[in-house]
Amino acid sequence: MSILFNCVSAFVLGAIYEVGCVFWVHFSEKGEPGSTAFFSMVLAAAEVAGIGESIHDLHAAPFFVLGYGTGTFVAVSFKRRLGK
Repeated sequence: MSILFNCVSAFVLGAIYEVGCVFWVHFSEKGEPGSTAFFSMVLAAAEVAGIGESIHDLHAAPFFVLGYGTGTFVAVSFKRRLGK
């Protein structure tokens, strides 16, 4: 696989994982067990797939970290726009 593909996929997967984390907390705080369980399963599936452990290319590692930050920023911004 190319370095570009590794970097882009690391970024996207990091962002998706962190969006899941934000919404897990959001629904947990709202006391919504169904939605919280859904995001819990999404996060568990990501862990089983080894998303974090799959980053072996040191070129891709910073993109994974940036993806985490971007995912948090996007998810919290989205929540703020919803006013919830």
